Amino acid sequence: MALFRITRSGLANFSKLSAAATLAGAGGWQLWTMHCYFEPFGPENDPIFQSGHYQRHNPGDHPSLKDSCVRKVSLSQIPPDLVEDALKGGSKLLERFCAGVWGGYGYAIQRNILARLGRNGSNEESILWDKKQLLNSTYEEGTNVTDHFVVVGKTPRSVVLWGAHAPSEDSGVPRDMENLAEVTADINVDQGVAEFRLKNIFYNGVERTSKELFPPPIVWLHFQYCKLLVEGGVSHCMA
Repeated sequence: MALFRITRSGLANFSKLSAAATLAGAGGWQLWTMHCYFEPFGPENDPIFQSGHYQRHNPGDHPSLKDSCVRKVSLSQIPPDLVEDALKGGSKLLERFCAGVWGGYGYAIQRNILARLGRNGSNEESILWDKKQLLNSTYEEGTNVTDHFVVVGKTPRSVVLWGAHAPSEDSGVPRDMENLAEVTADINVDQGVAEFRLKNIFYNGVERTSKELFPPPIVWLHFQYCKLLVEGGVSHCMA
């Protein structure tokens, strides 16, 4: 996210905030997202801050906006084959969740605007632009999501993405706004639930600054958008 400019990234950012603002103003928004919550998230309790992904993309440990949105779902609401695969160490539940986050209704406005602005004959094959592609992807390392995120790591329970303006171009050049996102899916047998998370770390990749990355209203809308993305992902996983 950034202050809006009439650019490809500015219009895309406006689109996701528009989606969040529209739903946040709807009467049933709080009821609909009441099962999503934000947990404590930082270097003291999450290993992503010590990971090679973080060290590579934010080597200066520049100050960040960080959040982790959680949604728990009873295992009885998840297709048994997905639960069984996850318990055996498979990645099908994670892939289904990731597909719902990026191919589902939560990302629809941003996905469509990014495709209109950036899709052309030279990148039709190398970048996932539309709903069908994103819903069918397994999100292997190197997967490019609407030229806004690139998968930089994958395990059976986690997909890590680097987000920036047009990451397909000059991928090694720092941007003044970057994002590490981690999408996870876990089975908690003791609680009888599947735990889904979308984690975000936003930072200035160019310089170390004490300035706030976003004004408070934009931060609030970002949190609403995270809930929307998570709900879209979870709905794709439920039986």
